[in-house]
Parts: sequence; C-alpha cells; structure tokens
Amino acid sequence: MATRSRAVRPRANSDTRARILDAARALVARHGYAGTSITMICRAAGINASSLYWFFASKEELFLAVIEEGAQAFLEAVSAPRDGTAREDAVASVSRQLTEHALFLRVLLVMMLEARELSPAFRARMEEL
Repeated sequence: MATRSRAVRPRANSDTRARILDAARALVARHGYAGTSITMICRAAGINASSLYWFFASKEELFLAVIEEGAQAFLEAVSAPRDGTAREDAVASVSRQLTEHALFLRVLLVMMLEARELSPAFRARMEEL
C-alpha cells in the first residue's frame, strides 16, 4: 500500500498544522496524553478530524511532532554560543530559556510519565531525542 506524503503544501496548510500543534501542546500540558482526545484537539484548533489526519497519521505521530518541535527549539536556545559570557549571564540565559520553554518542558514530562501507555515505537523515538 502506498503511503501518502505528508509534506506541508501552501501557507494555509502550514498555519493549520501550527494550530494543531499548538492545541495539542496546550491540551496535553493540561490533561495529559491519555486525557487529551483527537476531538479535543480538533475543537481547540478549529478544524475537523480529517484535517488533523491530513498532517498526522495518528495521535502518537502528532505528539511526536509536538515533542520533536519543542525539543529542537529548546536545544537550539540553550546551546547558543556563550563566548565571553560571564557565568551569571549564562545562568540567567538558561533560566530564561527554561521559563520561555516551560510549556514544552511540561509536555515532555507528561509524555515521559505516561510513556508506558504509548507504543514501543513512540518510546524509542522519544529516547532518540
């Protein structure tokens, strides 16, 4: 069976994908993975389920995208070069990044705590991060 490419097409689609990711991130931070349904995500993003499934084949794939996107942004922020930066400034910078990425960190913690409910493939992808 051929698989459909999930490449994002025009701008409207990337906006929709971003709304889905934002809704999923906020909901899992509040309700956990098990307590967040596709219906809740669709409602919060203002879309129907077929739109969500256009971008993500499953709930697990959606939350992998949430984790991967958040991890990339967080790691880029905390690993920025600090040449000549005083220790206090470096600590302040990391503290600021923890605050700015608090939602991602909360989602990551929730997903790790609920990992036993996820497929082995999902857990393996999380470990790769």
